[in-house]
Amino acid sequence: MTRRLSFVVVVFLAVAVTSALFTPVAEAQRKKGGGKPGLGGAAEELLGQTWWAETVAEAVIRAKADDRPILLYVYPPGSEEPEFFNSSDMRKASREEAVFCKLRFRKDEKGFQRLKIAAAPMIVGLDHYGNDFSRTSTITIASARAIIRELPGVVAAFEEELAKKYEAAVAALEKDDEKKATRLLVDILSTGKHGYKDIERAAEKLEDLVEDDFAEAKKLIDSDKEAARERLAKISKEFKGTPPWIVAESMIADMENKEGKTRDAIDRLSPLLEIEALHFKKAVSDADDVMTKILKEGSLRVSETAREGQSGDKAKAKETLLKIKKEYEGTEVEKEAREAIKELR
Repeated sequence: MTRRLSFVVVVFLAVAVTSALFTPVAEAQRKKGGGKPGLGGAAEELLGQTWWAETVAEAVIRAKADDRPILLYVYPPGSEEPEFFNSSDMRKASREEAVFCKLRFRKDEKGFQRLKIAAAPMIVGLDHYGNDFSRTSTITIASARAIIRELPGVVAAFEEELAKKYEAAVAALEKDDEKKATRLLVDILSTGKHGYKDIERAAEKLEDLVEDDFAEAKKLIDSDKEAARERLAKISKEFKGTPPWIVAESMIADMENKEGKTRDAIDRLSPLLEIEALHFKKAVSDADDVMTKILKEGSLRVSETAREGQSGDKAKAKETLLKIKKEYEGTEVEKEAREAIKELR
């Protein structure tokens, strides 16, 4: 297969610490309760401070090292954390039970969008990979305590369920029941979580299952485009919500663009480029490559049409540019076409 789906451990572990990160919330002065790491437990206790990580990146590193969950407090701009966070109970919890992290809410921040946090204040329980498992908008010491207390059990149950599904998928493959195995592997990858060994192994198994289908589809593109489209559409439907689905959709979009259906191709690719789950990284990169090629072609069309208009039929050139503008609506090419039309006036 020419087009490999690279779901390697690096994507899940190394990238996990970076792509799930929120932009650091730098504050000129730390507010009350904003202890700094490195002082040591006794010194921090004397200062009467709860230890806070200022980014999810920092929290993940510490949580992995200590094998602790993360308590994320998202606060509205201009506010401070409630006083209960500075209680002796919470100070102790921030050192022994969970890694505390606080972030100022920003609606346009992708990290919040990925976690589906649309408002603040909010308390979110994360595992030590940065995956969210629980949340509440009730900001009390009782609700914070409940998340800290319940999170380990919730995560353990999730891991157990992953293991059962993966074992069942392997057993199905041993019996040549690819349909059942595929369903189970898709279920595992559709959780949106990352970092767990059974998610990594499921990605590898799914890659093996779909490899021949992609190789066959690629051959058909040159000989029987309709058959290729049907094969890719089948992959897209069967593997929806996983990396192979994105790759199949990207290949269909590439075909559409070559057939002159550029608008359809852009509409197909655009939502794929918004996906941020870590094990989608390589597949989304493939989709981005197709989109980049489409936009380069559009930009070239604008340049050539504008040049022809300057030396020939301006009315015809404007008409063509208007079509390009509509076809590439919502992209940089639309802006380029608009500027080119202005210059022809």
